[in-house]
Amino acid sequence: MGDPIIGPKTILLTGCTGVLGTAFVRQYSDRYAIMGVARREPSGPLPVADFIVADVTRDAERVVQYVLGRFGTVDAVVNAAVFYDWAPLITKDVATFRRELETNLIAPLAIANAVLHAYWERRPAEENRAARRSVLHVSSVSGLKPFPDGLGGYATTKAALNMLTRRMAIEYDRFGIRVNALAPSTLGTVVPMAQACAAIAELIEGTGKGEVVVIE
Repeated sequence: MGDPIIGPKTILLTGCTGVLGTAFVRQYSDRYAIMGVARREPSGPLPVADFIVADVTRDAERVVQYVLGRFGTVDAVVNAAVFYDWAPLITKDVATFRRELETNLIAPLAIANAVLHAYWERRPAEENRAARRSVLHVSSVSGLKPFPDGLGGYATTKAALNMLTRRMAIEYDRFGIRVNALAPSTLGTVVPMAQACAAIAELIEGTGKGEVVVIE
């Protein structure tokens, strides 16, 4: 661990080697200092300011301590890590569904809470508001309306994530931290990647809180 990096707004991005995470890094690496988190090393060059291999379902505290050691701050958490199993609910393996819940619902709360307790709650709420610090969950439109068989488990976790977003927004508000979610339709086909990335940036830079923004 080297000296803290001082620069533009620091984004802790989980799932940074996924399709959306990779697109966001490539589109906004010149605007943000992006701390990438993923279960595996990137397969090719990725212009993140730093990167850590971690399992977000187990390593929240380690990730946050590393980020704070490198950057000295976290201005936004973007929870883009995801896991899904394409299977009807009537044949859903319970262990697999548990992994969907842990990755898509529990880990986002664990990562955000780790940042809150290690840094945000120790800063004045006015400072956090002035810096527009926030949490952004990547949800899905499938959590708002039924999709065909095969997405039941994933959609259920995203529906819960939407409610988690609204509840967190209420509780985090006293610390000056905004919490929102982006709920896109199918990425890369229905919703262009560039549009989804731009929507994430808008929510990071905006003033809204408790919003579940749908793009389809």
